[in-house]
Amino acid sequence: MRRWARFGLGLSLLGAALFFAPRLPQDLQQLRRTYNLRLLDRQGRLLREVASNQATEQNWKALGQISPWLVQATLAAEDHRFYSHWGLDPLAVGRALRSNWKAGHVLEGGSTISQQVVRLLMPPERRGWRHKLAETYWALRLERTG
Repeated sequence: MRRWARFGLGLSLLGAALFFAPRLPQDLQQLRRTYNLRLLDRQGRLLREVASNQATEQNWKALGQISPWLVQATLAAEDHRFYSHWGLDPLAVGRALRSNWKAGHVLEGGSTISQQVVRLLMPPERRGWRHKLAETYWALRLERTG
């Protein structure tokens, strides 16, 4: 019982920290970089890469201008519990940890769409636990402040 009490206290402290933490920094809210478009097959093999440069025209669309079928397909493929979590999907993380443990190497990830957005907005760093914790923290903040 003591273990669960400590876990509950830790979770409560994390929740309080997220609730009272400052808003998402302005520089993380603005997409600054341009990326190449990479088309992959279902096994993750590169099919085609289209180079992007600063002269590329970007047409941003409001959510209402995007087909609801595309939104549903994206959510089904990337984060099917998008509307039922708060930036971190513990079930997806648990599934990924179990799969990776059995395989002995990183086989899959458990990132939510919010975590993927934050990863794109954060300055590139070496991947690791520290980076993943920061990514998770800002994804939770992003979901809270939206």
